Amino acid sequence: MKERILNNLSLKILSAVCAIVMWIIIVNVYDPSTSVTVSGVTVELINTEALTAKEYAYEVIDGSKISVYISGPRSIVTDIKAKDIVATADLSNVTVFSDYVDIDVKVVKDGVSASSIEIAPRTTAIRLKIENRVTKTFNIDTVLNGTPAEGYVVGGQQISPSSIKVTGTSSLVDSIAAVRAYYDVSGATMNINDVAPIRLYDSEGTEINDERLELSKTSVDIKVNVYMTKTVPITYKTKGTPADGYRLSGLEAATEAVIAGTEENLRDINSIDVPDSAIDISGLNADKIFHVRLSSYLPGTVTVMSEGVVNVTAKVFAVTEKTISIPVSDIILNGLPTGYTISFGDTTSVDVVVTGEANALAALNAVNIMPTLELSGVKAGNNDMQLKFTLPANCQLKQSYTISINAANTNG
Repeated sequence: MKERILNNLSLKILSAVCAIVMWIIIVNVYDPSTSVTVSGVTVELINTEALTAKEYAYEVIDGSKISVYISGPRSIVTDIKAKDIVATADLSNVTVFSDYVDIDVKVVKDGVSASSIEIAPRTTAIRLKIENRVTKTFNIDTVLNGTPAEGYVVGGQQISPSSIKVTGTSSLVDSIAAVRAYYDVSGATMNINDVAPIRLYDSEGTEINDERLELSKTSVDIKVNVYMTKTVPITYKTKGTPADGYRLSGLEAATEAVIAGTEENLRDINSIDVPDSAIDISGLNADKIFHVRLSSYLPGTVTVMSEGVVNVTAKVFAVTEKTISIPVSDIILNGLPTGYTISFGDTTSVDVVVTGEANALAALNAVNIMPTLELSGVKAGNNDMQLKFTLPANCQLKQSYTISINAANTNG
């Protein structure tokens, strides 16, 4: 038996070697070994709750997409795509002090892990930025864009909620400088009930769009009152009289206001009448400003859209007097009947005392106050006629003046 085995031993060894070589040749000819690098493989983070449960937030700094080296039979390797590669990073053992996490990769095709291949990530770990997870409350500012239709105004707005909570990494949350809800009211002619999206902004006014920030609400309910407008005059009355030796020159104040409300509420309002109780000038010896709130003299359903509080200045002046001597030749004769002549007898002039503001009195003379006699009803003989004058504002006669004239009818 031993002799049979050892007989032609070298030949048998040679045959075995040839068989092995032939098998290797056949394998490599029909299914040769090859290698590829697959790019764009997304790394999935698992057990993330290990960080979030500790009130940590994280951000992937590097390694979210990697390339993977694969080596093995061509029939298997060439059919592997990026979607067949499962790359994971387990965060269960990560702490705030360790910012690298190993990446594990495998090939899964049709739910089955591939074998007979070698697989290795080119990037072996992802890098994380780990921060405290914080929540802050921000007030929401309402910003209305555009303008309502002509003849309409915005009378106010309400939003609900008026604040939101934002959760995220401390650095992201701290970068929020403003939270706003925008709404376009262009062309509006009626009240608005709608929703408006919430937007976040940094200190530079740049909008922040980051999926890592969690908002307790992404929009607000918004109500905007849109009113019809109307322009009406303002009337004023005064109460009392200034101090002795002083007189009211007039009132300086707004003469009209813009009001807003529904068409029904505005229909019967044609003016804003400020009563005398609001402007008491009793005993004044100097100018005084009265602050008048116009809404006090309107129905509660109507809003003042212009200046709501009007400053009314009561102007007073010290009364002085001036005596003007008027020659009868300067008297203007109006309406003298045809055929009549008049004479003033021995009267050559009339002294007229005018009281008023010093600056106004200084410019007065016998001509520019235009002394006039209205003679349309004159009768033949002696007539006592009242002189009339044209005086500037803040000036008046101290008394009335009459003059005796003699009228003669030349017609017979």
